[in-house]
Amino acid sequence: MLQEFSLPDFLQSDIYWTIGTLVRKRASIVNDNITLKNQVQSYIIQHYPSYKSFFSVFDCATGLEFWERFPSPSKLKDITEEELGAILYEKSSGFFDVVKARFILEAIGKDGDTSTEFQDSRNFIVPSTIKEIKHNNNEITMIEKEIKALMKTLPYKLETMKGIDFVTAAAIIAEVGDIKRFANSDKLAKFAGCSPISQSSGDTERNIRNRFGNRRLYYIFQGIAARNISAGRNKKKPVNGLFYEYYHRKISQGKTSGQAIKAVTRRVINIVYGLMKSGKPYVHPQEENIKG
Repeated sequence: MLQEFSLPDFLQSDIYWTIGTLVRKRASIVNDNITLKNQVQSYIIQHYPSYKSFFSVFDCATGLEFWERFPSPSKLKDITEEELGAILYEKSSGFFDVVKARFILEAIGKDGDTSTEFQDSRNFIVPSTIKEIKHNNNEITMIEKEIKALMKTLPYKLETMKGIDFVTAAAIIAEVGDIKRFANSDKLAKFAGCSPISQSSGDTERNIRNRFGNRRLYYIFQGIAARNISAGRNKKKPVNGLFYEYYHRKISQGKTSGQAIKAVTRRVINIVYGLMKSGKPYVHPQEENIKG
């Protein structure tokens, strides 16, 4: 017999509902932008085979300005190095100059003629799509401003923990609501579906995976755990040495990677619960010299 599992009562107050709605709206726009950026990339690759070498990040602010103004080499036909350099200098706030302009023009020359029969229509598509991306970026900025304003009215300081930015913190708060409705971190873990539940049959009782919890919250906590055990950008120093060591200790004990990440996730929940309960910032324990 499966042990009855019930979530704590939650009469969602307006602030939690509002934060949650803003977080989900932001996520929807971010996903839309990913689609739009993929579209732009598929358009320009036809005309700029060497486009990846132009900017380290394809959709950086300067990159978007460049693709919008020059959706194909046909728009650069009468542009000199100096003119393009001045444009790049202005759009990048002085980061790029004529040297970058020369590099781009030389790369275009090596690519050869990439024009097509319906070039004018293709030239229209790219700027139109980038205008949508810019509009969405502005929407995201305004939504984030609203989220930050609401977050300031709450006593939580979740962003002080590694792996939690203010958007992630807002998502947690929106799903958890009033932390006082959870008597302890075990209750929060069960609510998020991160702790097993009991199943009994006759004289036998065993724990099984909890599939009844809040899946959005489950994946938020799991994402925080994954970020904390990563080796970081340079692959030399772990983001959180303590979690990194704990994860690999579980692996050395015979746990699978999935079981080990669940163990880390459970620790994350304990910490988040403590932070929300106390309203205090996270204090990182002293880490040993742990090699990545």
